Amino acid sequence: MSAAPERLDRDRWEMQSIAALAEIEAELEDLVARIERAPDWRPGTALLAQAAWLRTKLQQIRASWDTRLVVAIVGPSGTGKSTLLNALAGAELAETGLTRPTTRHATAYTDDVAAAEPLRQELGDGDMRIVTSERADTLEYLTLLDTPDTNTLPENQAILRRVLERADLILAVFPAQNPRLHDNLAFLRPFVDRLPQENVIPVLNMIDRVPADELDEVVGDFQRALRSEWGLAPQRVYRVSARRSSPDAHFPADETPLNDVNEFPELEQLVFGTLNRASQIVDRRTTRAQRLFELYREQAHQAIAATGPQRAQAEHALAQLAERVEETAHRSMPSALAGVRGLDLGAALYSMLSSRWWGPVGWLVGLWALVLRVASFITRLGRRLPGVLSPTGADDPASQDESLVSAFPTDEVAHQLLSSWPSLSDALVAAGFDPALRSATAWQERLDTAMVEMAQQSATHYSAQLGRLAERLSAWPIQLLLNAPVVGMVAWIGIEAVLAFVQRRYLPPTYFQNGAMAVAALWVLAYVLLQILVSASIHRLRRGGLYRALGRGLAASLLAPWQQQLLVIEELEAQLSAEA
Repeated sequence: MSAAPERLDRDRWEMQSIAALAEIEAELEDLVARIERAPDWRPGTALLAQAAWLRTKLQQIRASWDTRLVVAIVGPSGTGKSTLLNALAGAELAETGLTRPTTRHATAYTDDVAAAEPLRQELGDGDMRIVTSERADTLEYLTLLDTPDTNTLPENQAILRRVLERADLILAVFPAQNPRLHDNLAFLRPFVDRLPQENVIPVLNMIDRVPADELDEVVGDFQRALRSEWGLAPQRVYRVSARRSSPDAHFPADETPLNDVNEFPELEQLVFGTLNRASQIVDRRTTRAQRLFELYREQAHQAIAATGPQRAQAEHALAQLAERVEETAHRSMPSALAGVRGLDLGAALYSMLSSRWWGPVGWLVGLWALVLRVASFITRLGRRLPGVLSPTGADDPASQDESLVSAFPTDEVAHQLLSSWPSLSDALVAAGFDPALRSATAWQERLDTAMVEMAQQSATHYSAQLGRLAERLSAWPIQLLLNAPVVGMVAWIGIEAVLAFVQRRYLPPTYFQNGAMAVAALWVLAYVLLQILVSASIHRLRRGGLYRALGRGLAASLLAPWQQQLLVIEELEAQLSAEA
């Protein structure tokens, strides 16, 4: 393929991968936004920290589209990693020998020293060296890294960790004589977890040291160890003899190969053929980003699932306390509302009706609303009107209805909270919430806040109740039913008068007087019927509707912070379960 088509293909792959990465980042931000809505849930703090780490990783991947794939050769001491690099390079580049650890730094194999400079800058000049060979000219899209042993000195392991943080693929090399090296598998586990399974390539080196009739058993043991320690089910395990494939291949007399198996050519083709392509850069890094996000979702799901039973208990305890608080409010609110006079309530309701009614009855409604306003104003001189009933309306914070709160049974609700809070706070803490909820003052602070919120919302509740009532009383069937007789009578009198004039008939002298009396009678009757409906509705409102609304409002104000956070966690759990 020519350079131009290859460049075009790479641009197309990069655009597709950037779009996929943007989608991952959007999903991550959605999860973070949900977690942030549960600030008191302690596991959420750890998840937010992990999200910050993941953001950094995604940013690194986004910035690495133009850099080569990093293929790290890793494994325990004595597995022949350096010999494998020499075999791949076709030259003696990496140090080999009997002393341990032989590799004390990372060795980058590349065709371009400048291409490996970013890695050297990250690792430090003293911790990495760059080597090349004639065959390296074919490595256009990847860099091979020989790394310190997984069971080496702590300072060398620190270098290895930094290399693994940057690795896009891992050639996990283990000795065929003893592939189940638990400590080495455990060391690599967190780094393997962060990579897609196809980015971890298991290699059994020194396969020539295994008798031919034991090969299947050795490979089977290795596969079981990978599945047990890493959860990895590789499509293939490469069985190689790096020494047999190295430039100076020779065996002492007592180390003659025990079999003819050597899949080094297939591994070589994988590195120099399959992986050494522009498409592999974006594909492998995209799948790596997806794997990191999947890992984050798994962590979030596990954190949520771990507190499932405890959250259910906390939700039940909150629901029970909410019922008790609402019942207390419902039972005690009549006395709290005793100071709200029917005159004030009627004036507020008729003011709402006057803007909704039309026709003759509507005129009387408007007139009566004005009369009630004036009467209410005169009779309440020197007394503050409840905020919802005042001309400024319920939206004015300065005119909220203090009378609705002043007589509220605060002590009784406080006693309920005091008796219920220890078990409730224990249930919340067991569900992962902040242990500070156990504080002796936490319940009192919540009550004080809820009372302030109820004071602010009382007029809103009241206004909403009156608004709904006014809407019902202004329904078009009611208006048509009450206005139609009056309008019909006026129309009939007018039509009769016109017909009499045309027909040159004389109407009785009292015709219009009697007609006016009939219209007035129907008009008053219609308005009386409306008054009866309004009075019955106001009575029903004062008897119970408003009390229940305010009781529910107080219970919600008291317990909403935790109920909402528990609901957020449940919704997040459902989302993660659906995506799993």
